[in-house]
Amino acid sequence: MRLFIRNIETLELDGGLLCLNFINTVRNRNDKPLEDYLTDRGAWLKWIKRLKIISYNGLEDLNSKIENHDFSTKFLKKIVTNRELLCRIFVNIANNKKPTNKDIYQLNKSIKESMKYVEIDIERNRQVVESWDKRPVSILSPLDIIMQSAYDLLRSDDLHKVKECENCGWLFLDRSKNKTKKWCNMQTCGSSVKSRKYYSKRIS
Repeated sequence: MRLFIRNIETLELDGGLLCLNFINTVRNRNDKPLEDYLTDRGAWLKWIKRLKIISYNGLEDLNSKIENHDFSTKFLKKIVTNRELLCRIFVNIANNKKPTNKDIYQLNKSIKESMKYVEIDIERNRQVVESWDKRPVSILSPLDIIMQSAYDLLRSDDLHKVKECENCGWLFLDRSKNKTKKWCNMQTCGSSVKSRKYYSKRIS
């Protein structure tokens, strides 16, 4: 039997939304130091491709840019900095706390930067269509769509469903009927917690 190897291509997508899955690109939020899955340009590109964040043509352009230019530490730092910013914001929300003024300021700054290329059109059937056609394709352009996902969540009725996994600290939307979900994934974190409780009782 082939062993399951957890990496950026096999990582569970338990967040329920793009921005939460982005936050969850670490092994366990309770680990110190964090085991990060977004470690280089290859991991970034694989994750973007897996989640189909941009179109096929956009992905080809992005792939070309990454291959032909240096994916310097400043790009990776910006990606991770925005991820950790969103993590702090939504962890506070999940625990019914107000995010810090510093984080709120930085969030507004990042959202303004990301949303400057978005345009909308309104069809006859009242359908609103978004377009990012004027946005230049760059190594960081998928981050714009992630930040839009965070903005949409903050403005939606789903915000109260954001929870923090009691085992690994991942964030997820609790869409269960009774809103009593404790873990991001019952098969991984749920089973792990139950196993620990079982063996704890056995040896006590």
